[in-house]
Amino acid sequence: MHKKQSVTGYLAILGASILWGTSFPVIKIGFTELNLSPITFLTARFILTIVILSPLLLKRSARRDVAAYLKKPDIMILGAVNGAAFSFQFIGQARVSAIVASLLLNSYILFTPFFARTLLGTQITSRKKFAVLIGFFGTAVIAFGNFTGKGNILGSLIGVPMVLFAGVLYSLYIAYSEKNMNSTGKPVLIFYASTIYSLLVILIAGLILRDLPGLRPFPLPALLPVAYLSLFCTALAFILYLHAIHQLGSVDSAVYLLLNIVVGIILSYIMLGEIPDTFIYIGASLIFLSIYLIKKPRQTRDSQECMSTEKEEPQHT
Repeated sequence: MHKKQSVTGYLAILGASILWGTSFPVIKIGFTELNLSPITFLTARFILTIVILSPLLLKRSARRDVAAYLKKPDIMILGAVNGAAFSFQFIGQARVSAIVASLLLNSYILFTPFFARTLLGTQITSRKKFAVLIGFFGTAVIAFGNFTGKGNILGSLIGVPMVLFAGVLYSLYIAYSEKNMNSTGKPVLIFYASTIYSLLVILIAGLILRDLPGLRPFPLPALLPVAYLSLFCTALAFILYLHAIHQLGSVDSAVYLLLNIVVGIILSYIMLGEIPDTFIYIGASLIFLSIYLIKKPRQTRDSQECMSTEKEEPQHT
């Protein structure tokens, strides 16, 4: 790898991580300040994302590739899982703080090894199992603090499991998409095609919950956060992430993606006045420790095994 390529890869992953970190307070502002309902907000975000990426179809070859991808069952499953994950995230995040959402959602790294074992046949070392156990305990501490702290207890009982389940779905998406993203030189077009199926799932959720633009009020000022999330936190962040994966690989990139938790916490404090409590400090420390143990390959005879099982990377919010 050339030094210049390495530098651009690090800049790309840092940019993607920062952008994804900013999404948590921006989403919360949409709920609290603009009174947007979850699926209406999410539907607008995905529609605009597809519009932003549509110039990709100006090339005839791109249109042909996207049409072929849309017929593949794997792409349908990818899009459906991603759409369901976003739906659970937005419904849950409307009921918990942005800080709690950023921590619980990024626990996807804890679940990914199990899906990788099931779908890809990779092995889970004893250290990884121990790390996952620590991470689960950390999320339990955060959830307990959210239940016992001030605020809407019923909302926490609904919101915390939903955000956590969104993390589970994101980890499934990561494990399932690995072979699809790596087997082609056109991952951006795969993302575009799968995003269409994601939008279909979101629309179905909106119809079930009667929560869609036109069925719920959509204030004009809401276009600003929707545009920001669509352009920067979805389209641009994902393209930067793909570039980083190409330059650095998924293992090195994953460590830098943890920055989005830090960015989310800092901006939630600045923009929303959210102050982390003792439960969040303890839980976050345990989650970071577990992720460190999962991502750092052990210098032993099974270090190659660790490297082979650590090809998990996130999708963003």
